[in-house]
Amino acid sequence: MTCDPAPFLAACVSVDLEVAPKSARIFAFAAVRGEAALVHKGAALDPALDRLEALCDGAAHLVGHNILRLDLPNLVANRARLAGLGAAPIDTLWLKPVAFQRNPYHHLVKHYHDGRLAITPRPRPPMANSCPPPFLGCSRWNT
Repeated sequence: MTCDPAPFLAACVSVDLEVAPKSARIFAFAAVRGEAALVHKGAALDPALDRLEALCDGAAHLVGHNILRLDLPNLVANRARLAGLGAAPIDTLWLKPVAFQRNPYHHLVKHYHDGRLAITPRPRPPMANSCPPPFLGCSRWNT
């Protein structure tokens, strides 16, 4: 038996934040919902959060890697009205081992773990991280 993942994915907003480790300030983020995408990088956070709030209107799930411990708390700290998105979040950090049991984790290096990265930072752009992971609609769930 198979099912069409399109209605489920239409109810999801995939988000990735970039947060300054020392100040906990959001300095960039990206969000994707269906074909719509939002990218923010800059100082004017409030108007960008307004656009994110509009993109999330009617969404059932906020999706992200480590969204429960990082992105959602930072979003709520900057815009309390976004707390409602935490009702049914999907954290791919916890979901990935279920989908890919043979190789559940990839090697993740953050700038605060590796001194060389602090010298020449090359963070992955939020848009690259905010696209819904392919395994959310994959055939593994249809078995």
